[in-house]
Amino acid sequence: MSSDLVPTKMSDLDAYLSDRYAPTDSVDQLANPPEEAAAIRRKCSYIRKKWYFPVLENLGSIPKGLTNPLGTPTAGLGHFSKLPSDVMNNILVQLDVESFHCFRNVNAKAHSITETVLDCREVLKYGQTAITSIIRTGLSRHVTIGEIHLALTSSKCGFCEEYGPLLFLPTCTRTCHECLRTSPRMSMIGTEEILPFYTRFGMYRGHGNRSHLLKSLRKSSMAVMHVRDHLRPRKMVKNVRCVLVDDLFWFQEELGFETSDSMRSLFDQEWLQYRTAASINFPFLNTSTGVLEKGLSCRGCQEVFQERSLQAIAAGTTYGAVADRDTCYSHEGFQKHFKTCQHAQRVWENSELPGREAWFAANGGVHWGISERTEYCQQFAVQLPRVNNEVFWVSVGVAVQVLFYACLLIGYAKWLTPAASSGGV
Repeated sequence: MSSDLVPTKMSDLDAYLSDRYAPTDSVDQLANPPEEAAAIRRKCSYIRKKWYFPVLENLGSIPKGLTNPLGTPTAGLGHFSKLPSDVMNNILVQLDVESFHCFRNVNAKAHSITETVLDCREVLKYGQTAITSIIRTGLSRHVTIGEIHLALTSSKCGFCEEYGPLLFLPTCTRTCHECLRTSPRMSMIGTEEILPFYTRFGMYRGHGNRSHLLKSLRKSSMAVMHVRDHLRPRKMVKNVRCVLVDDLFWFQEELGFETSDSMRSLFDQEWLQYRTAASINFPFLNTSTGVLEKGLSCRGCQEVFQERSLQAIAAGTTYGAVADRDTCYSHEGFQKHFKTCQHAQRVWENSELPGREAWFAANGGVHWGISERTEYCQQFAVQLPRVNNEVFWVSVGVAVQVLFYACLLIGYAKWLTPAASSGGV
């Protein structure tokens, strides 16, 4: 780097960090001073954390191996420790989470390197929830550190241009709630829904086939995910797994799975309980400002939704337009939204929030109750066709009859042979 661009005493790393975290003078920043923009966010927005079905949460403490150093390095890593930091970074971000964790625990030197290499350092500092969730769900061999870092430093949903407040773990993709709810690429299905179509061991009929299905899933190269128990969030449901529908149909022959176009259409539907169980709330690291941003929702949009819902109830109808309420924004995105949202501007112009803060905004969203979740799940479960095993049992009956007559003929032949030989003597 030439000296006329960089001060003599500034290293390449200093220049990189200075450029990386230097605030940019965008049109929006010039229009609203930072102090006013922050005040607008505090009053007119709230952090959305709850999405009807619970997303995966790490309620326990973060493992010490991810936070506490191992002490002063006393042993080296051979030639690896002599590599330039950018080469180390390029190598380490290619490791999956399990391999990265193993390398990190080799010794104190390896532990120290992972905390100094830039991308790894940011993942360990700001993306610990992603690492912990990926390990808990059994996906540590399928997601790399580089994929986590890319999702951490990207604000947009991987399927549209909106801000994505959620991380979909099986593919490590940042997503908005609308795409999580509707995109076929994030369709998840549980083993309980797969069982009726898993006919490799038809003699076990349904639930008796579960252990064979789980064993087949473990042996495959699919990303098989443990499912969190909604009633006991610290635990995973025993003997229940979920997989991507895309993977399920890709490996259908290997699994002995019967498929059809109608089944694919059914499996591509919401099944929101599995999609949210495979997702976490994930902040965005704004590399331009160095600020860790959490998704913001508009108080004005929430208030107008609540008002219109009450009006609809009074009129004996329903108001189902929840898209505006479920939309999240980055700090910059909310600034743009505020300029065009009359409801948010009305909240800002009021000297105080009108009365008590809405419970929805105060709670950061809502989780459906058990009855609502059950009703939601049943609307998909009743669509699953019953597998008719009549052909299987008819074929079993024919096979038994053939075997019976074969044994009868063999027995008759054995009885006839000694009789014929004795007659000849």
